Amino acid sequence: MSISGFGTPRTTSVSSGPDISAARPTPKVDDMSTRPLKLLTASDLDLIEKVTGERVDPDSGLAPPFAMEIVMRRQSGYLAPGQEVTGVVLKDMSRPYEVNKDPDNPIGPYLDKALAYLASIGRTGVDVSA
Repeated sequence: MSISGFGTPRTTSVSSGPDISAARPTPKVDDMSTRPLKLLTASDLDLIEKVTGERVDPDSGLAPPFAMEIVMRRQSGYLAPGQEVTGVVLKDMSRPYEVNKDPDNPIGPYLDKALAYLASIGRTGVDVSA
């Protein structure tokens, strides 16, 4: 490169330096951000299948809205890791949709069936084990 101005013209070279791109490690992508269905517990998957009739494969990325609502609650921390989904939790998840009369409530169409199933296995209260 040639620089001109006052004084004598000078030539400078720009060193590119060592190539650090090859040495830079590839950042690890959190599996939960790329495959959020992996957040679902075995009991979540069982509940989803019993209630919706659909078996969810956490690797597929496909799930009914009922399952995605549970995933969102796990991602947000509303459901702690390992915390069981109970009738109280499902009612609480459905309440904002009901209050706003939202026709897209992912819990509403399955709520009665889910509550009946959870009652049949004795999971109706608040889970404080997590």
